[in-house]
Amino acid sequence: MMEKILSQAKKHCAHAELFYEEASSLLARSSLNSVEACKHSSGSGYGLRVVCKGRIGFSYFQRPEYAKHAIREAIRSAKLSAAEGYSLPSPSRYKRRKGYDRRVASLQEEKLVDLLLASMDAVSPADPLKAEVEASASTVRIASTEGMDLESRSTLFAISSIAKKSESFGEDYYTSKRFRDRALPVGASAGEWAIRGHGAKPMSYSGPVTLDQDVIAPFLQAAVVQNANGEFARRGKSRWKLGDYIGDFSLIDDPTIDWGVGTVPFDDEGTPTKKHHIIRSGTLRQLYYDSRSANLAGAKSTGHGFRSSYAALPSISTTNVVISPKHTHKPDGLYVKELMGYHNMNPVSGDFSLDISLAMLDGKPVRGCFLTGNIFDILRDGEWGRTSKTREWLTSPTLSFEGRVVAK
Repeated sequence: MMEKILSQAKKHCAHAELFYEEASSLLARSSLNSVEACKHSSGSGYGLRVVCKGRIGFSYFQRPEYAKHAIREAIRSAKLSAAEGYSLPSPSRYKRRKGYDRRVASLQEEKLVDLLLASMDAVSPADPLKAEVEASASTVRIASTEGMDLESRSTLFAISSIAKKSESFGEDYYTSKRFRDRALPVGASAGEWAIRGHGAKPMSYSGPVTLDQDVIAPFLQAAVVQNANGEFARRGKSRWKLGDYIGDFSLIDDPTIDWGVGTVPFDDEGTPTKKHHIIRSGTLRQLYYDSRSANLAGAKSTGHGFRSSYAALPSISTTNVVISPKHTHKPDGLYVKELMGYHNMNPVSGDFSLDISLAMLDGKPVRGCFLTGNIFDILRDGEWGRTSKTREWLTSPTLSFEGRVVAK
């Protein structure tokens, strides 16, 4: 079917590419002390990208009978786009990765509910507020007039739990492409943080601040995606340049890690993936590129062209990010577990003022105050902890710096 659609598209343009995605998920959810819902969802669709005289056009559709209309819409959009001299990626060999677990794909409603109930029970002596267990599976196929024809399957398993103790909340989660029964430790951790946060008070403070891995992730996402992005660099919107000193660490983007959340054999343009040293020994050594940004910059795609769904064009995104510090130290001072308001952070200047929803200082809980600083200064001058932990796409130790907290 995909070959037939591509053949029809090529009658009207020089190059065409079809991206097909099929996904299904099973979600069990609880609210307070009862199972609220167990929902199955599925869907599929096609994204059609065409190239006419170096101009990119795009459309999407859900069923093959809509292909002719989609072809017309894609060609129409190409005529309205800028001429970039773009051509579609050529087929290349790739290595298979461990990212599909049959156990996840075959999980049934009864098992998910059992895990959900176990996670809820584990928060005691705190009270369960909300929990979710989800298992999903997807298949991606990419075919083009350039001779590309690739297919890959992946799974994702996730458990999350939120517990409550009076006005205090605790949260934890587990996410992987492989099945692991983490219901008890996830629930227990959420309950523990809810209890530890009970009686938290605002405060003003200046001194050592240590960021938990969950707090570091959004900072890194904003800093790295914005400033190691090849397209932003080409347009002069990145504060980093190759050769700049970033901080006392290395940052590796590694899509080869077994069962990593970002592990894939190729990106959503069919470019094979491999390990990239974005920051090596503190210095920016490489930028992220998808095929379009690489074409405009006169570079090669690094295999980081990913789509949010079949209905979207590829854009630059990371895979699994691993932080390897050169020097480490023991975390001390105010330990920040949860922050709110990341959307208020300025990804260009790096300045932030974020609401502390849970922190600990000398065994006492802190909440209701603002942590202020600059993420680029923290990356440059901060000190990394000794033990790394993987949270979704990021593997990192804690990060400490001299910080300032202002009470509301």
